Amino acid sequence: MKYKIYHIKGVKIGVSIKPKKRVKKQGYNNYEILEEHLDVYEVSDREIQLQREYGYPVDKLPYWRTLKIVTKEGMSKGGKVTGKNNAKSGHMAKICKLGGATGCIPIRQYTKSGKFIKEFISQSEASSLLNINLGNLSSHLKGKLKTTGGFVFEYANKLTC
Repeated sequence: MKYKIYHIKGVKIGVSIKPKKRVKKQGYNNYEILEEHLDVYEVSDREIQLQREYGYPVDKLPYWRTLKIVTKEGMSKGGKVTGKNNAKSGHMAKICKLGGATGCIPIRQYTKSGKFIKEFISQSEASSLLNINLGNLSSHLKGKLKTTGGFVFEYANKLTC
């Protein structure tokens, strides 16, 4: 999926998959595409950087926290999730509306020396993307292991699903 950073001159900088539709919905017609990214975390960081550079108000939440992201953390009250994200599991998947109800607790990844690397929406996402055993990651976050997968992790702010 391609995320596009759009610029409405004199108004704002934002991110959308379909900027033409988004800009029109906001009541504007003219805009320019500043950048395109495939990684939602990268585009989120870059949007905030560009907002600062251009002197616009900076979003309170990074773009990725405004999305519904499918996680592999089990069952939810919602309906069955279909598509690539659910093809292997064959069960209900939790849909996390980042910024809303309880259940998703983001975690942050650091080097052993304490340098911040990345934030993940859940233990499951970090485990999957970094190929780290989920049980070891959980034990590490509970303080039972000093590191896991060569990294240090900690809980970030609690989100709601």
